[in-house]
Amino acid sequence: MHEQKKYHKIIFFIEACFSGSMFESLLPNNISAYVMTAAHAHEVSWACYYDEYRDAWLGDSFSVNWMEDADQQDLHKQTLHQLYNIVKKKTTKSHVQHYGEMATESLHLSEFMGNKNVTPVVLSNFSCDPVSSADLPIHVLEHKINTTENSTLKRELEEQKKEIFEKRDMLGGLFVELVSAVGADVSVLNTKPGEIEFPCYENVTDAFSEKCSNISSSPYTAAFLFGLVNLCANYTTETIIETIQTVCPRYQISDVI
Repeated sequence: MHEQKKYHKIIFFIEACFSGSMFESLLPNNISAYVMTAAHAHEVSWACYYDEYRDAWLGDSFSVNWMEDADQQDLHKQTLHQLYNIVKKKTTKSHVQHYGEMATESLHLSEFMGNKNVTPVVLSNFSCDPVSSADLPIHVLEHKINTTENSTLKRELEEQKKEIFEKRDMLGGLFVELVSAVGADVSVLNTKPGEIEFPCYENVTDAFSEKCSNISSSPYTAAFLFGLVNLCANYTTETIIETIQTVCPRYQISDVI
């Protein structure tokens, strides 16, 4: 887009677990792009505002904080830098990050969010009560378990919760066996990776999705993907994929949430 001159300056607000991993050491600082993320590369983001009627969390802490603050400010006066500092302070459970062209932070929000004169909104003071976004399926079940008076439904919900933990444990065991079979120490699953070998990583994740557990339908897999990055930094693509083809048939895992 930058090469084709499809924008003058562009900003992104990314709400996702491990969102910093998409930009850390990857986003150039000379393409007029600026990004603010909910979390750094090695942590989850946090959900916010539980609604009992809908039995769901209505927002995420980072997104709620930047949007609510923007609603209350004069966009012609507040800069991106000021917004970043406010949101970083308010988002207490994860570490808000910024990447790209830092000079963009000196610009006013009105240059990106509209330049009409609007009256700042006065918001009610609701409690956020953040919970880990990665564990939302568990928190939803726990709320249902604690509020239902139907004993049969309670048992079914407790079984669903148990199944989530069992699948997570099985997936963790799969990754431990996989990295060990390749020849690496299990510490690679928790070690901050260096430069990403993208061709290897893409082929390996494709093989993992095909032979082990589909990453798209098993979001909990994200907690272990640093291990694959680290394997690609020290072993050949062929070695890793051959190991995946050997190890994974012993595991039947799907929909790990």
